[in-house]
Amino acid sequence: MTVVIRTAVEADVPGIVEIDLAAGRLDGAGKGNFSSSISAAIADPARLVLVAGMAQCTPREGTPAVVGWAKTHQWDSAEGAAPAGPDSIQ
Repeated sequence: MTVVIRTAVEADVPGIVEIDLAAGRLDGAGKGNFSSSISAAIADPARLVLVAGMAQCTPREGTPAVVGWAKTHQWDSAEGAAPAGPDSIQ
């Protein structure tokens, strides 16, 4: 079983929504707002959204199906903003 973790793209939003619906973290009424929020985070170069995919799952648009996801959150900190993107991980 191979798990691939990569930066999310707009095409991943439906898979992210499906995960949160299945996990009970989201109801159908909040789907639109949640989708918009995730899309905005993906488009924001100061944020980082990652998806996990399983190569054995049915691919969507040529990429492994999304089986998990994570995103950064912004908050005020005396230490300043955390750097965005995988190149900032040390």
